[in-house]
Formats: sequence, structure tokens, C-alpha cells
Amino acid sequence: MERDVKSLRIIGHDASSFFVIDENRKTNFLRLTAYHLENSTTHWVEKIQLEEDEKLESVSFLDSTFVLFTSKTDQSNKETSIFVKKN
Repeated sequence: MERDVKSLRIIGHDASSFFVIDENRKTNFLRLTAYHLENSTTHWVEKIQLEEDEKLESVSFLDSTFVLFTSKTDQSNKETSIFVKKN
């Protein structure tokens, strides 16, 4: 049985916060949460809905920008395309 939540992981930090992402495979929903470094309280939350046939491949925090790599597979020719999204 596959769990609904694929992962919950820290993906980076800046001077005041650290960032956590979790993915719900069942709903294709991502949640990016920033927590204050000082006391671990929630600073902000961003919700990202992927398309039904889209899959999260990787996420990084680079130069104050979140970069998401997603993919889609064309079932007719089994070709997979990779996409980059910046937040």
C-alpha cells in the first residue's frame, strides 16, 4: 500500500527561515512551508497543485528562488518531458 504523502523534507534555508516540502501523491498537491529558525513556528505556507498527469521530480532552493522540476509522460509514445517551475 502506497502512503499518500511521498516525502517531507527540508530543502533549504535563508538567514531567518528553513523550508520544508511535502507532496501528496494521491491529490498531486505540494505544500511548501517556511519555519522561523529561531523558534520553528510557521512563517508562511504556499500550496502548489500539479496537473493530474504531472509528477514532481525534484525541488531546490537556489539564490532565494524555489525551483521545481516536474515531468509528464505522453502515453501514446511513452516520451517523458521535464519542466522547470520557479516560485
